[in-house]
Amino acid sequence: MLDAVRYVVDNGVKWVNLPCDFPPYRRGHAFARRWQVTGLLAELHDRLRDKVR
Repeated sequence: MLDAVRYVVDNGVKWVNLPCDFPPYRRGHAFARRWQVTGLLAELHDRLRDKVR
């Protein structure tokens, strides 16, 4: 799921246009939305930024 989120963000595509290698787009979008609502994506971003710095 994380790869699907990264693919969407990196390539600027819509969820519907994910390649068939990824899970169905509705499932990927549901996971990403849930992670966003719970703050998990922001926490992941902050931790990765801290490691880079």
